[in-house]
Amino acid sequence: MNVLYLLLAAGLVLTGCSVAAGVAAIILFAVIRKNKDDRAEPVTLEVTVLSKGISTQRHPVAGDATGAHGYTTFTVYHAVFLKSDGVQLPLEIDREAYETLVEGERGRLTVRGSRYIGFASR
Repeated sequence: MNVLYLLLAAGLVLTGCSVAAGVAAIILFAVIRKNKDDRAEPVTLEVTVLSKGISTQRHPVAGDATGAHGYTTFTVYHAVFLKSDGVQLPLEIDREAYETLVEGERGRLTVRGSRYIGFASR
């Protein structure tokens, strides 16, 4: 019986380690991406606004999966730009950009790495 408890405890420890390693990997990836974006030179491209949209993400507060403590809601604005070479470039944008961009509009898009900087219509 004691062996069963030891195996169960070992399994829980390994599962906890796996989850911790997964979380650490996600955080490391985000830090590396942000670092890469921060070092990149701004690039300006001739584009057409192909589409734009909003997605809402709702997460339980304090890790409570039941929602008993309420929810936090995040709104994410995004747009897809069509580059002159025919390649689509999806980007997360801010609310102000979302409100001013018009689908089909042509202009100059400035990005730094994978980060939206601005758009100026022609």
